[in-house]
Order: sequence, then C-alpha cells, then structure tokens
Amino acid sequence: MEPLCPADGTALARIEVLGRALQSCSQCGGTYLSGADLTALTRLSPRALKLDPNSSGVMVCPNCGEKLSSASAGGQELQACPKCSGVWLGQGGLRRLMSLGNAPAPRVAPRARVWLGGLAGLLLGAVMVTLGWSQMQAARVQNQAEQAWQLRDAAALQRQAELMPQDDLQKLARARARYLEQDFVGCLNQLVGLDSDEARDLLKLAEDGWMAQVAWPGRVLGSLAADLDQDTDRELVRLTDPGFGDPGLELQVLARHKRVYQPIGVEFRNPNGKPLDKPEVPVAVLEVRSERITNHLNALLFLKLKDGRFSLDLLSADEDKIYRYRFLSDTPIKVKDGKILTSEGDYTYQDDHFDRP
Repeated sequence: MEPLCPADGTALARIEVLGRALQSCSQCGGTYLSGADLTALTRLSPRALKLDPNSSGVMVCPNCGEKLSSASAGGQELQACPKCSGVWLGQGGLRRLMSLGNAPAPRVAPRARVWLGGLAGLLLGAVMVTLGWSQMQAARVQNQAEQAWQLRDAAALQRQAELMPQDDLQKLARARARYLEQDFVGCLNQLVGLDSDEARDLLKLAEDGWMAQVAWPGRVLGSLAADLDQDTDRELVRLTDPGFGDPGLELQVLARHKRVYQPIGVEFRNPNGKPLDKPEVPVAVLEVRSERITNHLNALLFLKLKDGRFSLDLLSADEDKIYRYRFLSDTPIKVKDGKILTSEGDYTYQDDHFDRP
C-alpha cells in the first residue's frame, strides 16, 4: 500500500534530496523523513526533538500508522512519530531545518547554499511578475519554490557553485535579492562580469522583468531586447503609457555603459539625418520588432500618432546614444528587403541617413 500524506491523504511520491530518498506530497508540499534521513540531512537526532506528549492528534505516520505528536526543532514546528522516529514536515520545513546552521547538509559546500535555495524561486518569481498573479497566489508559489530546488537540480547546481569564486557567489546572492525586490536594474548591475549558467538565467529574467513592469498607473505597451550596438550586451527597449490620461507614450532605453546599466539618451531625427523638432506624440503601439536595416540591428517601432497618421520609429545605436529616425505615412508602413515603404515613397539607408528616390 502506498504511503499517504498525513495532512490530506494524497499518495506520497518519491523524491531525492542530496542522495536521500524521501516521500513528498504533491498537493500540500509536505515531506516525510525517517529518523536516519533527518540526521543525514540536518544533523539533528530524533532524540533531540521536543515532543509534546499531550498533542497526539489525527495525523498518522505514513510509515507505521502511529499517531503523530507535535514537536519542534530549532524553532521549526513539525510532527514526529513516537514509534518509528519518522518526521513529517510541512511545506518549506525541510529547507528551513537544513538552513538553521546546526550543521551543513552533507556534500553541500556552505558557500554554495546561498544560491541553491533560490534558483527555483527566481524562475517562478518571473512567472509571477509576467502574469500578474494575486498576492495570495504569489505567496503560494513562493512557498512551493522553497522546496523545489531539492527535487532535481541541487546536485548539478552544487557542482557548478563549488567551482565559482566566493565573490561571485555573493554577487549572485545580492542579484537574487534585488530581483525578488523587483529592482531589476540593480539585479542587472550585480550580474556584470559574471559568467555562469545561473548568472545568464538570472540576467534574462531581470531583462524580462524590466521590460514588462512599470510603476502603477503606468503600463508597458511594447518592448524588446536586442544588441543594437553590437557589443554583445543587449539594449532593452520599452514603450510605456504613463496612465491617468496623460497624452502620448514614453520611450525608455536601458543599456550597459562603462559596466553599469543605465538609461541611455535618445535623439530624434528625420529620415535625412537632421534633428527633428517637436515630434508628434504617438498614442498607440502597432508592433515592436528588431530587424537589420542600417549597418547593424535596429529596433522598429510601428506606431499610430495623435493626428491619425502612421509612424515607424527606427532606433539605431551609436556608442552611448540612440538615434530615433521617424518615418511618417498616411497608410500603414511596411518594411521589405531593407526598404521602408511609406505613402510618401520608399526609403533606403545610405551612410548615416535614408534616401528616397
């Protein structure tokens, strides 16, 4: 007979945590450990648990069927079996016991533990940011993330982390903290110079976070990430509606300059390369994509203007500045074979400007 979760009766599934075979509930996130497992993973002896003899309740031990008693260890509440010494921990309980500092978990370097516990939380945190879940749902997912690292990736992450310098691990920990605080620019700056799978994954999450979220009442209407200046670092572009009925959209570009991510200046130009004064305010985003039109990759912003005309704003990077070439048309603008097709004619890039035959 399969062992059942003492909390909700769900059949327990086998999981492996640092080489130990445990039983876990897929519904409530609880975990069953034998006495030997408890000692191996936390260096706590079942005899050290403080059992309450008057607390025998309705929960029964998945191993032997004896009623479980309330107990505590290092301030962590749990359920213990007085017969077989097994222990039932609620969601997140095992990770908290392993991080109490009584002893490191076997085979896990202390400096690696800073990062191991958080990777799954980062990935699930990105889902929360992107989908805009409620606070209750977010809290539930975060709690599940506390144990998710134990299931599959702990050994692989451990091997990678053991090869990383201590300073890099500390920077990763600070970057993770910034990410969870939704300080995406701060997270990106902590990751500068780091080269590992964890750093690359977190970099992508932070980029997506910055492009997807602005302070209320604003909202993001279009965004992209592309290496516009061909320096291997991607520039981040987003078009935002400030909200509260403010007219027009705001363009924001974030780029790494001198090892620091910061907003970068944008200069309006006519297709002929001359400065454009008092450009018309866009009110709608039709499409945002990247495509090579000039000598390198460009960001293409297809917009609708307040006066009803269509606009294509082409972003071209030059060192620490972004040039924003604006093309106007009475009909929707198309891009084909490197040419920009408007109601006024077709434009082709030549040197630092666009020519129209």
